[in-house]
Amino acid sequence: MKKSVFLLILMFFIYLPNVDAITNVNIDRELTTDEYNNLKNLGLTDDDIIYLSESDFNDYKDFVVGEQVTVTKYFKDVEVYTPSGYSNIQTQEITEEEYNGSSDIVPLASSHETNYKKLTLTLSNHLTNPTARVAVAKLHWKKVPKVKSFDLFGFYLVDGMGITQASAIQKATEYIGNPNLACAGYMNTVTRNYEFDKLSTAWKHEEIIPLSYRGVAVAMQLYATVNVCNESEGGVGIVVVGQNVGYDFTLMGNIASYPNSTVTVNASYQHSQQRISSSDALKFKFNSGGYGGVFKFNNSTISGYFDNMKGVSATL
Repeated sequence: MKKSVFLLILMFFIYLPNVDAITNVNIDRELTTDEYNNLKNLGLTDDDIIYLSESDFNDYKDFVVGEQVTVTKYFKDVEVYTPSGYSNIQTQEITEEEYNGSSDIVPLASSHETNYKKLTLTLSNHLTNPTARVAVAKLHWKKVPKVKSFDLFGFYLVDGMGITQASAIQKATEYIGNPNLACAGYMNTVTRNYEFDKLSTAWKHEEIIPLSYRGVAVAMQLYATVNVCNESEGGVGIVVVGQNVGYDFTLMGNIASYPNSTVTVNASYQHSQQRISSSDALKFKFNSGGYGGVFKFNNSTISGYFDNMKGVSATL
């Protein structure tokens, strides 16, 4: 039976204040109740469902979750900046209570800031086909960092037959809080989809057998969503945003397992402390002993670019 889930999602989207500059949005589709619940049960949010590519939507909408494991870790970054833009980041794991007690909207400091991140990994198997699994890793960053270069998000399969498909969604949202601007209170959201492709320069993979991978990772360029308050709206042209509401990243993967065996998958998000090219960011090997249990960089120069945030691991 059809249900107006499409309308619910569209309503959710419309009532975000003055949403603008949306790309890669797929909201003109109907969902059955079962399809909507299936996607939510995988660990996806309403935002994820809105921004899913058509191929991902078709791949995941009929996945009925059987068993599931969810692991979450919380982190605090203290970043100190130099005039050249270099960011020295000290990352430490914190409690859920400290994370929840921190502000979602924090003014950007001129020389340093404290940022908070939550990394969650949800691993699910199929109700009637337990050899089929889906991993969903989500990184919520409470504030958009000042250093915006190429960050890494990846899976490493410790035990299992192979990762057979992967994709990622990047969503940045910023909020103009200056009451002197005519467009104060303006929410601006930009999204970008990354479909895994063996030939893509944004992705790196380690193949076990054809079309089956031990590791997959994407280098995603962070970007600002400024220019949202212009003179035609009574503003002052290009505006330096004074407050923001963070980044959200979602990494998804299909995983095949051997019959009657478990799967262990690691997920890691690494933020670059300095500006780095996409090609240099991808100079690593997949290794459970590397940064976050995923990234073993080729040398100390490359590893020095990244914050070495701990990863998460799930077994099912």
